Amino acid sequence: MTLTLICFTIADQFKLFSIRNMSVENALFYDACRSLLRSSELNSTALAEDRVDPDYQERLVRRLTWLYTTFLRANADMEVNLLGTTRRRLERSARDGTLDVPAMNMAMNEVEELMFYDTYQHYLKQFDDETDHKAIVSTSEMTSISYKQSN
Repeated sequence: MTLTLICFTIADQFKLFSIRNMSVENALFYDACRSLLRSSELNSTALAEDRVDPDYQERLVRRLTWLYTTFLRANADMEVNLLGTTRRRLERSARDGTLDVPAMNMAMNEVEELMFYDTYQHYLKQFDDETDHKAIVSTSEMTSISYKQSN
């Protein structure tokens, strides 16, 4: 299952809906993970082309620390609900300053399911009366397009 928002406007509408419904942490966490993974891909490509970014590791550590303190730490301001094994792997990743790509993907999948089965269903209910099919997107469309926009 993949959550994708058709266009930037709908992605923004979903985030605003999430804010109003007190569940924006999932959308923000998902975006942060996607951004970290994209950054890692770009760094790998640069390394393969013999272009070294001397500041990459320092930025990675800062971003992982922010991810931990914002979303993973107990009682964090925007703590996300993840399985214990996934949370521990991400916490270890942040502590060690390394990106655990499989754990990041697992976390994204878990949050994606939460968004789809909870927040997104509530989001769709607002269209029940007016059923604007252009505004309603499938889960397979929801992340691929927002991901394409971030590239």
